[in-house]
Amino acid sequence: MQQPAIMRRTSHGTNWTTPESELFAERAVAINGPINAETAMAAILQLRYLDRSSSDPVTLLINSPGGSVSDAMAVIDFMRGMRSPVRTHALGVAASMAAVILACGEPGFRSAAPHADILVHQPMSGISGQVSDIEIAARSIIRKKEMLAGVLAEATGRGLEAIEAATDRDTWLTPDEAKSFGIIDRVSADWDYEGVCCDGQAC
Repeated sequence: MQQPAIMRRTSHGTNWTTPESELFAERAVAINGPINAETAMAAILQLRYLDRSSSDPVTLLINSPGGSVSDAMAVIDFMRGMRSPVRTHALGVAASMAAVILACGEPGFRSAAPHADILVHQPMSGISGQVSDIEIAARSIIRKKEMLAGVLAEATGRGLEAIEAATDRDTWLTPDEAKSFGIIDRVSADWDYEGVCCDGQAC
């Protein structure tokens, strides 16, 4: 979709920009749509630029049905290596691996809009082929399931048994339920934490 152009008049003349560029200038990056190699790398490259330019917080806006486990974990691994804290905010939907990214944001600064939908579940298999290949793929899926349970347990502060029970089938959560579960810390339409302490209260 073509973005509208925004005209900025400065002392040096007229500059043209886009809403996405304006968002980026505010140290915010968006994951919009399915998580795959392209969207994950786009987010990583933007996060890298912002992290190298300053150690100030970065906001990751999420509206995604989820997608590739490996590509989502690439984003999470990069977030964990940044000096800038990454604050996550869900808009619309944060499902599957998008919910995991949401949960792995900076503790105390993970939020969701009041009407966002949040879904957690175990990895989808889609296994087919010869018996030997199915066995190999099944072992890989089990390893990913255990790995993701550990990641969510660490992010939410819940035990592995609670995570495994919640992700055994599709579990849809309201923002308030996601907060109680430990996936987010605050329910708010505003993703800007200026003047807000890590407990969600005004400073």
